[in-house]
Amino acid sequence: MDFVINQEYILRIILAGLLGAIIGLERKTRHYGIGSRTASIISITSCSFIVVGLFLEPTSISRIIQGIITGIGFVGGAIIWKHRQDHEIVHGITTAVCVWFLTAIGVLIGMGLYFEGILITIIVLIILLLKKIGIE
Repeated sequence: MDFVINQEYILRIILAGLLGAIIGLERKTRHYGIGSRTASIISITSCSFIVVGLFLEPTSISRIIQGIITGIGFVGGAIIWKHRQDHEIVHGITTAVCVWFLTAIGVLIGMGLYFEGILITIIVLIILLLKKIGIE
């Protein structure tokens, strides 16, 4: 069996990493949770799982997506923590949701849904930037 490098799959992985880095950069510049490297790795990993799934039987993709969602749920749960001094404060919810979102970027781009992946990245970036202008 000959190994052929598929340029479109490489493009998908690179694009997923770049979109993840954009979200990570926004989080890091405001000193919230994850940075560009971690965000890129999350998106690239999700995308890579999907790309691998494209070589398997068609029903494999739905199982791979379910596995990605389950796995990232554990990561997100680990990010959220409570701090109790005078009262309870929950930290990390937005970061955990961003991690979940980064997997969505990877899945969309991995499936070849470029427009949708770029669009949701722009929408979420705008939502994250709303805090900067005082809208929560």
